[in-house]
This record gives sequence, C-alpha cells and structure tokens, in this order.
Amino acid sequence: MSILRIWVGLIILLAGCSRTEQPVQFEAVRAPASVFSHPDSTTHLTGEQLAYRYCQTCHAFPEPGLLPKTIWAESVLPRMGHRLGIRANAQEPYQGLSMYDDYLVRQAGIFPDEPQLSEGSWQKLVSYYQQQAPDSLSATPLSRVDTALTQFQIHPVRLSTQTIPTTTLTHINTITGHLWLGDARGMLYKIDQRSAIINSSSEERTNIPLLKESLPRNRSEGGRRIYSKHSVLDSIQLDSPPSDIHLQSDGTHQVLTMGIMNPSDQITGKLWQGGSQDSLWQLISTDLRRPVHFKPTNFGEGKMSGWLVAEFGNYLGQLAYYETIPGKGAQKQVLMDSPGTRKVEIADVDQNGLIDVTALVAQGDERIIIWYNQGDGQYKPQVLLRFPPVYGSSYFELADFNQDGRLDILYTNGDNADYSTVLKPYHGIRIFLQSAEGKFEEGYFLAMPGASKAVARDFDQDGDLDIAAISFFPDFEQTPERGFMYLENQSSGKLLSFIAQTFPEAAYGHWLTMDAGDTDQDGDLDIVLGSFVLPPSPVPDSLSELWMKNGPHYMVLENNTNQ
Repeated sequence: MSILRIWVGLIILLAGCSRTEQPVQFEAVRAPASVFSHPDSTTHLTGEQLAYRYCQTCHAFPEPGLLPKTIWAESVLPRMGHRLGIRANAQEPYQGLSMYDDYLVRQAGIFPDEPQLSEGSWQKLVSYYQQQAPDSLSATPLSRVDTALTQFQIHPVRLSTQTIPTTTLTHINTITGHLWLGDARGMLYKIDQRSAIINSSSEERTNIPLLKESLPRNRSEGGRRIYSKHSVLDSIQLDSPPSDIHLQSDGTHQVLTMGIMNPSDQITGKLWQGGSQDSLWQLISTDLRRPVHFKPTNFGEGKMSGWLVAEFGNYLGQLAYYETIPGKGAQKQVLMDSPGTRKVEIADVDQNGLIDVTALVAQGDERIIIWYNQGDGQYKPQVLLRFPPVYGSSYFELADFNQDGRLDILYTNGDNADYSTVLKPYHGIRIFLQSAEGKFEEGYFLAMPGASKAVARDFDQDGDLDIAAISFFPDFEQTPERGFMYLENQSSGKLLSFIAQTFPEAAYGHWLTMDAGDTDQDGDLDIVLGSFVLPPSPVPDSLSELWMKNGPHYMVLENNTNQ
C-alpha cells in the first residue's frame, strides 16, 4: 500500500510539474489581407457599393458624415488611395519618410504598385463621399463645466527656465510619494514633490503671468500665478524619450524608451532595467518598434519574467509577449502583427477565475481586442469593440462603474494629429458597460474635443469611481482650460451621471501625460499632469508663447479630501 501511495504521489507531482511548465500560447491576430477583385470587375458598381467593398476591408466602415467634404477630398481619400495603388506619382506615398523608414515601408509592401480598382471606379467612390459628406461638422455639444475645482489645490512646477516643457512620462510612486518624470530629451527625473507641497513658501516660488486678466485669482498672489518648489532626487540620461515605467518593490525600475518619438517604423526602442547607482541594462536583447506601453507579467507561473509590449510603430508595429526562459533568453510571441497598440490591461474580464489580456488598437483598424484565457496557457482573441478609422482612439481602462461585479470599459477618443484636424463632436469620454452575457454597450458619453486619456479612481472617497481626463487637442480658441476635466460621479441606480469640472489654470499647459497617486502621503489620490508644448496641430500664438516661456513642465493637483 505504501509503495502504491508513493507511485500515486509521483504521478501527481509529475502532472503538477507538467502544468507549471505549460507554455503560454497566444493565438495571433493577423492583419487582414487586402486581396481585391480585378480592377475591371467593379466598373458596374455604384460609388456607395465601391465604398463598402473597399473601405471596410481593413477597418470599420467610415461613414461620410464623420468628416467634412473638403477633408475627405483633399486629405483622407488621397491617402486611402495610396493603399489601393492610386497615386499621382510613384514617390507620393513615401513623401516625408526618412530614407530608412522609406525602405522599411517598401519592403513591407504597404502600398501596392498597381491600382486595385479602375480610375473610373475610384472617381465614383470619391464622388460618393463628396456628395454624402456635410460641408462642415456640427458643433461639439458643450456640456456645463464648473471652473471652480475646489477639491484640488493646484501646484504648477517648472523644472528649469532653460528648457521648454516636453514631458513624455509622469508616474507617481504611491508608496513613497515620489514623482518620476521623463522628457523628449531622454531625461528621467525622480522628484520629491511631497515636501514641496507641504513646506512650500512664497519666497521659494517663481511668478508667471496669468493667461487672461478675467481669470479668477483665488489661487494666485497679487494677480500672478506661482510655481511650487520641488526637489530633484535623481536624474538619468536615457538613450531616447521614455514612454512608460514600472517600479519594483526592491527599489529598482523598468523603463521603456521609444527610440524615435515622431511617427516612425524604425526599430530603435528599448526596455531597460534600472538598478542602483544609475546602472541600466536591456531586459530584452532585441530592439523595439516605437514602443509606448508595457506590462510586466508572469501570468501566474511565478518563475519566469515576461513583458507584454505595445510597439505602436507607424505603418508597421505589433503587440508582442516577451518571456525570459532560463538558458534561452527572451522568447517572443506576436499577439498582433499590425501597428497602433496603445495600452494593455491584464484582468479577469469574463469572471471565470482566469486572467485575460485586453488591448486598445488606436491606428487604422481602431478596436479593443481581448485574448480570453482558455486555461492550460491558451489565449484566444475576440474583438470587443470596433471604431471607424477617423475616431482617434487614444486610451482605455477596465473598471466597474455600475458596481455589478463586472469590469466595464472607460474609453477616450480624440487623436487629432493626422489628416483631419477639425474639431469632432464624437470625440470624448465613453463608458461601455458589460452585460451578464459579456457584451459591451455604451452607457455614457461626454463630448471632450481631443480627449487623450482618462483614469477611473475614487478621488473623493465616497465609494464610487470618478474620472480624471486630459485632452491634447481641446478647442484652443474657445475652451483651452478643458485640456483637463474632472468628472465627479453622481450616479444613481443604473444611470451613470457625472458633474464635469475644470480650473482656469489648466490652460497653462499642453497636457500629454497624466497619472494618479498619493504624492503627499495623506491617504487620498492626487493627480499629476505633464506638459508637452510642441503641438502637432495649429495652436493660437498666445497659448504657444505662454507654454514655451512660462508654462510648467508638470502640475500637481493636490487632493483636499483628507485635509
């Protein structure tokens, strides 16, 4: 009997070891193949039929009403034509690319050399959009926004008068209250903002002028806005601008650098491990294609390090999983072989006790994809939401807004830097609620031109989720202060409701980054905004000059809940 028990024990042990060593396997999402009929076979189709055939092969169908006639005709459709082999000359699709990017895009065959439809069919397609599109878009519906944001005390900080603000990364270490900040020069700063908030005095501040004489001065001295002091604890020169960072319990950090910040397909980004005494070494031996986000994970195995890396790229890109296997180095799996992955979340979305992977794709075929965990290390993809290619998807988070125990989706769209820089009434903040069947339906929308990021936190500690949001492309002429919005949750029952607030000084910066955490260690969540003053779209000269000469590198919104 004892021998039998030993054999049974060994079998169970071996089975357990086998389960532990099960490799993680992601079923890849491949870009759809653009295979079209012979050009002459479509000549009998109408412009609308041609649009539906050719304009939803690679992404959701873009309705003509999403853009004005002139933008369709002069900007968007010519670039779509490049994807179909329609061009004025052979070089046209590659204009503006560096020599190396030109080579990479040609090698990938992004733009076909021969037309995929006849000239007559193409003109019918163009005419359909020109006839159906409006002359201009309807005005963005302006909801009431309170400009007296009393829950937060404002602390703008300029690191140096010698450098203009080009912040690319802001991250709060909630354990220590320290702020990590990176910029376009490749600098990474570790800042003690806590002492500045608690001990700041007027003698140690620098004055900057108010944007408008009409702005309230309840947070200023003598009609002039003041900078809070700060203490830089450490600084590191990186190889290129940092885009993401994860702090580890032993005091070290992992930081992602983009290589080239502007749109590019060059593989020059890196994932670094930062140790003591400013030492850095690459975690992944291969370089990355303009990476913007990463998630360290071991998917519950506990023995092997792994990273999900969003390589945004430009025309090329991917979402990849890199796993360190002892004796083999970093092994790579491609989850999605197309550009535009902006962010990844790791959470049990379908409530089966297994961790799933969810990603936002914000380029071309804009969508939210989930890889459902099938068990035994197998992950299968499914598209949860899909958006038109002009939507400008920019960020998402998973959070339970209606407190039904199911994760919902907080989503922003507002990227306005490409080919259609008009204000769009469909830009803003959305909440998609998850049903018991696992479907996601829109349950809330707030128009916010240029919305670029939103985070869900219980800032006022009343038991529900509030929202902090930034816009990189607000209405600069009319409401520049809406570059930041705070939505206080006032929901009752199943109906989601929020009170929108901002503050006049929000116009002092051009907010590219944002994070939430406890900077002053008082038990509530503060907000840090990072300013990047080199806009990719037109901005009024008065604002641009303010940001350049006097604007803060970052701004701390100190939460007053626990004061």
